Amino acid sequence: MPCETTGFEDILKETSNIALDWTGVYEGKMRCEGCESTKIRLALYPDRTYVITQSDALKSSQPYHNLGTFFWDEQGKNIILKGGKEADAWYTVRQDKLIILDKEQKPLSQDSSSENVLFKISSKPVVSQGIEGVYWKLTSLGKKPLDASTRFPYIFLQKSDKRFYGFAGCNRVTGQYKIISNDNIAFPNAISTKMMCQDISVEQGFLALLNAIKIYEIKGTHMSAFDTNKTLLGTFELISIE
Repeated sequence: MPCETTGFEDILKETSNIALDWTGVYEGKMRCEGCESTKIRLALYPDRTYVITQSDALKSSQPYHNLGTFFWDEQGKNIILKGGKEADAWYTVRQDKLIILDKEQKPLSQDSSSENVLFKISSKPVVSQGIEGVYWKLTSLGKKPLDASTRFPYIFLQKSDKRFYGFAGCNRVTGQYKIISNDNIAFPNAISTKMMCQDISVEQGFLALLNAIKIYEIKGTHMSAFDTNKTLLGTFELISIE
């Protein structure tokens, strides 16, 4: 008599967050009716954080960078990106690709074209070759780790124009930076938006760190920030390389 199956194997096959190796970096273009083509680079990490870079195909404007948290839907097939520039973004997860969905959670492209699909280009962990061209996520202020529920501040240092972009915990932050030597850096002109938030303690600490940092030390995928007296100001974790 043949053994009866519970269907558990079939469930696994239909549940992308269990069955697929979804962590990694994806690239592709998004095109919708009445809008310009947008190039997207999206990195997904095991801790459910993401880094996204969006730029128009003609590169006529500065790229948009963002870090946030994503969640799986109840079926374990789609992910939703929170903390983005505009509305929440939805993707269907398939083997080695992400399908861009509209507001009704339907594919933007109904045909088999490669438009509105992000293809996996790497699943390897990133290794920093320096402080620039990298997203650094703040993990502690002083010696105190940030709470896991915190929207982690981050910075991205753009080598081409020596400007940095980031998120301070409530507001966007940008400005110029100066690398004085191999391990000395300064952020002399940091400015931020002026949104009101209930708790800005992390943001205040992060902005104070940027104002005080003079020395940095990178070990693998982690960076420590110090003032002129080599007092620890905070620590960062490498998230993604552009």
